[in-house]
Amino acid sequence: MKVKYELKPCPFCGGNAVMHTWRDERFRRNPTRIECYDCGASTVIYDMIRQAVSAWNKRLEAKQ
Repeated sequence: MKVKYELKPCPFCGGNAVMHTWRDERFRRNPTRIECYDCGASTVIYDMIRQAVSAWNKRLEAKQ
């Protein structure tokens, strides 16, 4: 079963977010990083998809 995650727009430029994830069979985890397609802002690499999504969606908007 695939889970669909909703990513908020980039807090810096409002651009679209892209999720980069891969499977690490050795440690049974899904390292994941989320990045803005437009400006390149990104999260650190998290061990699990839901951690990365949560971190990205909780970021504060940049002050203008």
